[in-house]
Amino acid sequence: MKKTLKILGITLGIIFLLLFAIPFLFHGQIKDMVKTYLNQNLNAYVEFSDVNLSFISNFPQAHISVEDLKITNKAPFEDETLLSAKSIAFTMSVKELLKTSEEEPIIVTGWSPHWKFAK
Repeated sequence: MKKTLKILGITLGIIFLLLFAIPFLFHGQIKDMVKTYLNQNLNAYVEFSDVNLSFISNFPQAHISVEDLKITNKAPFEDETLLSAKSIAFTMSVKELLKTSEEEPIIVTGWSPHWKFAK
């Protein structure tokens, strides 16, 4: 019984450590992947300064935040700003985060604008 609890505790500790460490270890790769994916799949140019991923802050959900986001249009309205945000954040299930492009798209449902823009 003691041995089983010890193995279970070590396993859970390793999983927690990985959930904490993965976003730090692969930060640059995550940022590049997000920028490449967005620019390939949107008819617009996407710029941002940083992307943060956390599996711990909203466990069991994944939390993604994007800093200094700017989306500008391609032709026919070249260089028109579609979106400019200092910070934008999403919380979603890990399953949603790992979807492939062949699956259903991620749909944002719980969005509400800043109080300055609310009616």
